[in-house]
Amino acid sequence: MLPEKQNLYDVYMPFVKGGGLFIATNRVFHLGEEVFALLQIMDEVDKTPITGKVIWMTPKSPQNGKKQGIGIQISSEDLDLCKKIETYLAGYDAGIGTQTL
Repeated sequence: MLPEKQNLYDVYMPFVKGGGLFIATNRVFHLGEEVFALLQIMDEVDKTPITGKVIWMTPKSPQNGKKQGIGIQISSEDLDLCKKIETYLAGYDAGIGTQTL
């Protein structure tokens, strides 16, 4: 659940081709593995299904206080979701680091 812009800003990766998301998890995944998730954005009532593939993993004992999890490249079938996220984040600059940078 991403209830605030800061939460969404923390996990969205516009620098990934087609868009990407960081998902905090302690489950074991492999690079290239297909992932399905339900994403609840901001004040939207319904969860949005999303598919993607694992493009990186942050280990259990990460440095710099980063959370354990995976980075996924959002499927080209979910481009509307990327546009929706970018609309929510338009003009937003938290001025602080994220889980991905």
